Amino acid sequence: MKMLQVWEGPNVVCTSRAMIGHTNSAEAAPGTIRGDFSIHISRNVIHASDSVEGAQREIQLWFQSSELVDWADEGHHSSIYPA
Repeated sequence: MKMLQVWEGPNVVCTSRAMIGHTNSAEAAPGTIRGDFSIHISRNVIHASDSVEGAQREIQLWFQSSELVDWADEGHHSSIYPA
């Protein structure tokens, strides 16, 4: 089973990668998703884009714009699908 999500918000790439952990699970810190649940780099349990540009490409592969719910805060607008 695959579960796909798109996260959006200030510093989302940096923040999500910190929560997820190093790509190589042997180097991922305890308390991160990869540090706690991944056993080998070839058996990665989660993927995170390395940049906003990379995320935009990947989102286009997996989602239609109608499938995304826009996160909004004052002064923040979607960088994926402009209004």
